[in-house]
Amino acid sequence: ECGSACRVSQQEMTNEYRQMGTKLNDLAIELQKNFGDDIELEENDKFPGVMKEFVVKAKEKFENLQMEYTEMEVAYKDVVAYFGEDPKNTKPDEFFGIFKTFITSFERARTDNKAIKERELAAKKRKEEMEQRKKLANNKHSSGVQGVQMTGQSSPTDDKHLMDNLLETLRDGRDLETRSKRRGKGGKEGGDLRVSRSMSIAIRAEDILKRLKEDSALPPLPEMPKEIIAE
Repeated sequence: ECGSACRVSQQEMTNEYRQMGTKLNDLAIELQKNFGDDIELEENDKFPGVMKEFVVKAKEKFENLQMEYTEMEVAYKDVVAYFGEDPKNTKPDEFFGIFKTFITSFERARTDNKAIKERELAAKKRKEEMEQRKKLANNKHSSGVQGVQMTGQSSPTDDKHLMDNLLETLRDGRDLETRSKRRGKGGKEGGDLRVSRSMSIAIRAEDILKRLKEDSALPPLPEMPKEIIAE
């Protein structure tokens, strides 16, 4: 990881590596000098044997470390050269620090973009919900107004039927009057009753027509029959 690599100092790592090799060689020389094969040791002295075994194992591990260190140096030089930098003048902490900064900025930008997208989606959802509620409210209002209009207004067909009924009533009244005149004096009493009845119907019809003219915007109504009005 670049974060860990940028915290490593190449100079310190190289110094520790060299000191480790130097001390391991010094220990091997010291053991050979003081506890060599030609030197007689005490019977119960285990120190030389333990230390010699330790030096052998330590040398094996250090040899592996040498190989890894060499591979690391080669890989580092190749990477630095690949990105157009000078391996001799570019330190690992500086080189990997550039990538650390880039990755940190990239992750921050990605997080910010995600947050912006989530806010935009939330705002879009709220807008759609508001538009839906507004649409439903408008539909309810339109339905209510339309229902009131339909309830308060009569259709042209209903108006036509009403006019037809009124005219029919007027005609019936006029016919009754004509029939009463033909019957002559013999049926005067009954004829007078029927004429009075027809006149009452005509007057009521005329009154209804006047009210219709005042209450609604109906087309011009036909005039009342003059014969009935005159009577």
